[in-house]
Amino acid sequence: MQRKTRFVGTKAVSYALKFITHLSRTEKTFQCLKPFINEELFETVLQIMFVSHKDANLFEENPIEFERRNLDFSQTIYNPKQVAIEFIGTVCGKYKSAGKTEKDKPDYIVGYLEYTERNLKKYNAMISQK
Repeated sequence: MQRKTRFVGTKAVSYALKFITHLSRTEKTFQCLKPFINEELFETVLQIMFVSHKDANLFEENPIEFERRNLDFSQTIYNPKQVAIEFIGTVCGKYKSAGKTEKDKPDYIVGYLEYTERNLKKYNAMISQK
């Protein structure tokens, strides 16, 4: 996957995704956003969740600082990864709170989880070959 746009600041991305997350909590606005959820998950949230080169370097050089940044509350307010996790939780929570059965799973959740599973399997295969 490649990014389709240019750089957008982390605060702007965080606030935009937080806004969409809050909109998706009410049923009326969630229904309006529903046609765009799939694109939001794959084109925005998935891109945010990737480990960046900067993150990988920091983890190798100083794992304690890496964890501190991820867990520090003052940092999480503007951390797009935390906001993306919140968005995924809200979208999945919509399905769970509706009390729907297994066959009623929305396509966007199934597609997102299948894509994630495929990538994790590729990663595990790659790691086991080393």
